[in-house]
Amino acid sequence: MTSHSAHKPRKLRLSRRPLRVFALALSPLLILAAALFAQRGPQPAVLFLALTPVILYAAIITIVFSQRITIRADGIETLTLFRIRRFIHFAHITRTEIQTHATPARPVCAHIHTTNPGEPVITLSLKAIAPGDAAWFCALPALKAAGLRNRDASE
Repeated sequence: MTSHSAHKPRKLRLSRRPLRVFALALSPLLILAAALFAQRGPQPAVLFLALTPVILYAAIITIVFSQRITIRADGIETLTLFRIRRFIHFAHITRTEIQTHATPARPVCAHIHTTNPGEPVITLSLKAIAPGDAAWFCALPALKAAGLRNRDASE
């Protein structure tokens, strides 16, 4: 491998898809809460019902978007929940299983098998990563991808 300074680190971009999916899923709850609020007025129970979907949406989106994946010249750096850093050297990767949904074009996660006895398998969620960046990541030769596995078939 070349030196770290020869390659600029590439941070995988986030997709906007989870924002739309969770907004769509929680919008009926918000509409119901708004209707109750309009019908019954500002009662504590109704206010709680109105704020619950908003708080739930914010919590889910924060967790989903808290993972950052950066590809460096010598490995993969992850940042989870905005504070937990982990680095996986390419030399320690034995193989990687890419898990997909219905099509290989949309990888869901990567199970990276390493020689590290303390953390033999590291799972990286790719759901919140932009599809082009996720496909680029899965095609990296250093991952030693063992092939695609359909998520629906494994469950």
